Amino acid sequence: MRKKAPFAITPRKVMKPGTFTHMLAVIISSITSFFTHSAPAEIFPAKEKMSKKSDRTSEDSFSLLRTTTAFVPAREDPPRHAERYPWKNEIVTTVFWIGEQPSPNNPIPNRSSSWDKNWTHSYGGFDNPDRGQRIGYIPAKFTPRQNPFYCALPYNDKASTGHRPEAPQVVPWFKVAYQGPAVSTCKGRWVAIRKGNRVAYAQWEDAGPFRTDH
Repeated sequence: MRKKAPFAITPRKVMKPGTFTHMLAVIISSITSFFTHSAPAEIFPAKEKMSKKSDRTSEDSFSLLRTTTAFVPAREDPPRHAERYPWKNEIVTTVFWIGEQPSPNNPIPNRSSSWDKNWTHSYGGFDNPDRGQRIGYIPAKFTPRQNPFYCALPYNDKASTGHRPEAPQVVPWFKVAYQGPAVSTCKGRWVAIRKGNRVAYAQWEDAGPFRTDH
């Protein structure tokens, strides 16, 4: 779940039994996923507001890293050096969390993503944003099976069947990342998110808000 202040210091808490193991498992999982992915991504700035998730416009800047997609079998060849595309500004985005229920400002639930109909299950459960239900940036009740730092961007390379016709032209790494008509070449891409002099990193795990074709 992307945060406004990714490097904010939270109050020190007494750790419950098993908390250290819980946090260590997530850290190892996140680090492992970073090094088992490859190939880069450009972010597509939104120009129109359509429909998906909430109506916030982020002042953050985004840049996609040239790494492989997340949670796929690691290749045997050594990972390539990460490369970054130019920063993209004024991208329409939103703050959301996996398993979020619909609301007046957000009529679309986040049980599913554009690429995973069972996203909540795949993640491991409801990513409750309540600080009292979290240990740092991870849920207190379970260890996520996926990276807890994720984001949505307003483009989906997938169509109802196969990929969008323009995908091979607008997704620079399309040919390298292509794994067949059923697999997105955007899902799991690492993204650098910049606000002021701070930079955080997340994986592209959903499409939106407002539109998925830009």
